Amino acid sequence: MTCAELLESLLEPEIEDADEGSIIPPPPFSLSHTPLPSSDLGFVDPRARTVEARVGGVDYTIHQSPGVLSSDRAGGTTGAVLWKISPVFADWLASPTNFLFSTSLLDRASTILELGCGISPLNALALAPRVATHLLTDQAYVQRLVQLNIDTNSTAAAAAAVTVASTPRSASRRKSKLTSPQQPPHNAARVSFETLDWETDQLPPRRSYDAVLAPASRRVGGGSGGGGGRRRGDGDERGQEAAAELVHCRAAAA
Repeated sequence: MTCAELLESLLEPEIEDADEGSIIPPPPFSLSHTPLPSSDLGFVDPRARTVEARVGGVDYTIHQSPGVLSSDRAGGTTGAVLWKISPVFADWLASPTNFLFSTSLLDRASTILELGCGISPLNALALAPRVATHLLTDQAYVQRLVQLNIDTNSTAAAAAAVTVASTPRSASRRKSKLTSPQQPPHNAARVSFETLDWETDQLPPRRSYDAVLAPASRRVGGGSGGGGGRRRGDGDERGQEAAAELVHCRAAAA
């Protein structure tokens, strides 16, 4: 069974109608009573310099840049602050029942590439105790804050690694090699960042990854690189579609 076939068997059918399965009919449209759309595009707090996020039962502090967000920087600014969907998706990645690990699609030998991480390393911190490496990528303007957030949360990440190491493995993973008591806990030491812009850069062909994390509005392959936080003229696609984060796995299921 291929990775794509396994995902199709595990996931529900794609929703084509937003009202599908709804038991409450949508209210009638009224121009005079329709609130204006929020201008935060789904940010946790676009005005705060730090925000708190809880992922996998661990509290993290994320530094962000409201100044960059509100600037007229060419090439995008929306990666400068934390999105509401980011801790939700990272918490799903950290779940001990996540099918990516229970079905052995990913394991401690896996290498992960993340496109358009913005200032948030939450996905990497969630996965670090359970994979070999996690490479974060985005435009250069987020690099300083990404590294600051990795360093700031190193203690919390170490605590998460200990928790994962002490969690009983499922029956499907017991055949995997267990970490010996003499070995240090698997931690976030292999989390790194590289600048990559999906509109201008190409990944070196010699490098390959077991999974790619990307916003749903970004296509992996076909000439697209990484680099996040583009501000769109008609509203931000990332804010509209980030809830549909994709996990692209190239590994075949056993």
